[in-house]
Amino acid sequence: MRSWFDEMGLRRLPFWFMVFLVWVTFALRVIRLNDLPLELSLDESINGLDALRLVRERWLTPFLQNNFGRETLFLYIQGITLQILGISVFALRFCSMVVGTLTIPLLYAVGRQLAPKEMAQGDALLPVRVGLLAATGMAVCYWHIYFSRLALRAIVLPPVLLACVWCLWRARRLVTLPFSASLPWWSAAGFLLGVTFYTYTAARLLLPLFILLAWVWLTQGSNKRGWIGRGLVVFLGMAAFVSGPLLLYFVRNPHAFSSRAAAISLPMDSAFPLALGMNAIRLLMIQFGGGNWVGHWPSLNVLSGLGLFVGMLACMRHFRRSTCWWLLSWWVVGFLPPLLSRQDWEAVTTPLRGIVAWPALCLIAAIGLAVTTSFCIQHFSRRPRWYAQSHHLWSVMLPTLALLCIGGATGVRDYFFVWANSFAPSCHHAHVLADYLTKRPRQLVLLPNRFYTDAPTRFLLQARYPTLDSISYEAATALIAHDYFHTADRTRAVGIIPHDGSTPSAWTLLEPLVDGTGVAHLLPQLDQTQAITLAKAVRTNMPLLSLNDNCGEVVADVYPLDPNTPILPDRTETVQPIKVNFADDLLLVGALVRPEQAEPGQSFSLRLQWKSMRSIDGDYDLFIHLFNLQTGQRIAQVNQSLGSSILLHSHFWSPGLTVQEIHAFQLPQDAPEGVYQFEVGLYHRASGQRLMVQTADGNAIRSDSITLGKLVVRKRPPPAPAFALNIRFEDNILLRGLDVYGKNADMVGVVLHWQAVDIIPHDYTVFTHLLDERGSLVAQQDNMPQQGRYPTSLWSPGEVVLDHYSLGPLPSMQDGRYRLRIGLYDLSTGRRLHLVDQEKDYIEVVLQRSNGRLSPRLEDLQ
Repeated sequence: MRSWFDEMGLRRLPFWFMVFLVWVTFALRVIRLNDLPLELSLDESINGLDALRLVRERWLTPFLQNNFGRETLFLYIQGITLQILGISVFALRFCSMVVGTLTIPLLYAVGRQLAPKEMAQGDALLPVRVGLLAATGMAVCYWHIYFSRLALRAIVLPPVLLACVWCLWRARRLVTLPFSASLPWWSAAGFLLGVTFYTYTAARLLLPLFILLAWVWLTQGSNKRGWIGRGLVVFLGMAAFVSGPLLLYFVRNPHAFSSRAAAISLPMDSAFPLALGMNAIRLLMIQFGGGNWVGHWPSLNVLSGLGLFVGMLACMRHFRRSTCWWLLSWWVVGFLPPLLSRQDWEAVTTPLRGIVAWPALCLIAAIGLAVTTSFCIQHFSRRPRWYAQSHHLWSVMLPTLALLCIGGATGVRDYFFVWANSFAPSCHHAHVLADYLTKRPRQLVLLPNRFYTDAPTRFLLQARYPTLDSISYEAATALIAHDYFHTADRTRAVGIIPHDGSTPSAWTLLEPLVDGTGVAHLLPQLDQTQAITLAKAVRTNMPLLSLNDNCGEVVADVYPLDPNTPILPDRTETVQPIKVNFADDLLLVGALVRPEQAEPGQSFSLRLQWKSMRSIDGDYDLFIHLFNLQTGQRIAQVNQSLGSSILLHSHFWSPGLTVQEIHAFQLPQDAPEGVYQFEVGLYHRASGQRLMVQTADGNAIRSDSITLGKLVVRKRPPPAPAFALNIRFEDNILLRGLDVYGKNADMVGVVLHWQAVDIIPHDYTVFTHLLDERGSLVAQQDNMPQQGRYPTSLWSPGEVVLDHYSLGPLPSMQDGRYRLRIGLYDLSTGRRLHLVDQEKDYIEVVLQRSNGRLSPRLEDLQ
């Protein structure tokens, strides 16, 4: 006979409550999603830019190394969503909102599956009660609300993990059926476990957790050990197969596996115990604090905290049961990352590191609330018959409604009122700049990279300016002039200048196209003088308007650009071509030193021109060492992120992009005179490993750096030679003269004064031969100029080079006449250079030795 309770159809109430709870979850995560938080965080913006890049370039990779390393599953989902919905803050966060909402019904299903039977004591609705309470606890949890509204990849881990656990327990409970019946569930669980490794770094903790579970199942299920063993082989084998590409990536890039952990782990020093203790205390406070705030983070609401405490005790009481000990292990292991890492409780992502433990926490809390409810119900056993018929269902609904109301009110207050008014960042300029730039359909805009490369601004500009390329000063000037003279609106081309009076050196020209999109043109970096000139030229006009952030502070001023007023340099300086390949990622195509000659204490710069050959995985750091060619002494260096001079790091360089940046140096006051060169190389930021260098045609140089450029340091002009010659050889080499002196009784010192008439295409070896009166060779020295440290191909047109030689020892050298022959030859072929318009391939100077002193005889110079 059906009761009135059945006739009312209330037994389906848990189902309809779950439907209602999903809508509540959706509402808490979608309300004001576009403007709360108002500004995109750095991590969100970088995720959005990388998601677009992965999809646009059709780049398949399981991991990206920039920004401390990130798994890419969520980025691909974001990229596809952005392509469908369009580029906006709402579209970027939409995936997180959907994934966060999907977590709730999955947690309900897992709660029903994992509800400990030993605690039921005949209560058939205990699984429903645990499932509803766990789902409700997660739905109203501040932490989950917060991160479901941010475009961060970790939020995708809980639903994938919960689906994996549900499939695994489903397979385990089919132990009484043939193995073929459970095979799909073992396979699905393994597949989902493999997928979790592509979601978030903390998912790596799941592998030992599931291996431990497998070991317990094998030891406890002695009568079905073979059946369980086959299932676990399928489960772990499928997980290994799915995670294979990521594992292969880490084998090829071992530094990427631990780069994030190494960056945030607690240092193993004397302060480790104290830091570990403080982390443990704060983790306990944030779980059992009864809604109090720890830094910028509120603790669990009172009911969830109480349920967690009781649930821990209940699970510890039944610890021998696989469900209880595994939930406790899941909870403890999940909170190891925040426990063992450096914590800043004012930071955005601190609780996120423990996201693996969130489902376990809600499940344990649900068990605690369910046990508490059962305990309370036992005291109402002498109620009327209608209560006895329905109390089981109300034992599900009443605590769930209480948790929804109390926890929901707490979560809404904490997020939408306390956090939004007290902790949410308030002043932003990305939206202001992006709105202005995207709403100018046919306007050229000269924009400092300070604004363009700001991650939130650049992401919001992707809808209008998806393409980034490079442009010369001449082409940019021509675009501005064409825009000015071919439109009636003389203020169409504008420049945006920072209001703080700074003079940026890196700029981008935004060019709208007729199809409604546009191209961002990256300009070569300006030197300090050119940057000041540009800012002054633009500011000579009256600003058209000012751009204010949402707090009313002026961020930038918009000025009209007049092509009749020189703004950009007349020409782009031609760099010395190089074409050196770094790991098939980057091509160093040119370098230029300005000025080429400097005095100690003076400033100078090295301009490097790079070309991206393909999508770059990770950020590279650049090192530049300035060293003395004669002594090898290093006197200056630069170590910085490649692209930081123009505020566009190498990870964001699109294939084919040419980037020219300037690196400024200052010579020390005590820098010795001489010729200096630059040693240039790249190393991977995460691993510190230098990149090997090869020529553009693929030939390895067998080095991790390249030597380029030249800087001559002189306090005064080079002295004139004691004996002038001014004899010219082939290939633009002039011997201005020489100095000869006796270093001691048996040594002859010679200083040759060379000068480059023009560019010298090859490296030549100098020979100096000393002959006696009979024409016999008594001493010689053959080497490239300056003991091989200053090849002739490095000489600049007009440069004077002093080249020292020591001839000897000459133990039997007597007074008399000697002849000194000087010439040059190509070491690889042996071919000597001839004197211009002469047959001779050397010059000969007659030396007279008298009383131990040597001097050239001017009348005998040949």
